[in-house]
Amino acid sequence: MKRTPLRRRTPLRSKPPKPARTDEERDQWYDIRWCRYLHAGGRCEADGIHSQHCTGEVLFLHGHGHHVRPTQHGGLDDFDNTRWVHPDCHAQIHVKDPKKAKKLGLLWDGAR
Repeated sequence: MKRTPLRRRTPLRSKPPKPARTDEERDQWYDIRWCRYLHAGGRCEADGIHSQHCTGEVLFLHGHGHHVRPTQHGGLDDFDNTRWVHPDCHAQIHVKDPKKAKKLGLLWDGAR
């Protein structure tokens, strides 16, 4: 019987996964999200790319702190790199229409 060599379907990671946030980092991220929420006045900041379910108002417990430049690409957990968005708008930014999100400045395009 002829043996077929096994081939890996997914490549091995070149970098180890990022460690989980410490309690201090988690508290800091909570504070950044709270400040962004207050700055936005409780409104979704995904202007120009709102989902059909977004009414514009987003409660703090339901909203997402969206990173314009993702942390895995060098983005920071800071006020200037985050936007306060509705969960469905967050999915719209990352999954449904990332090209439009990049044009609107809601998603890092890698060229800046």
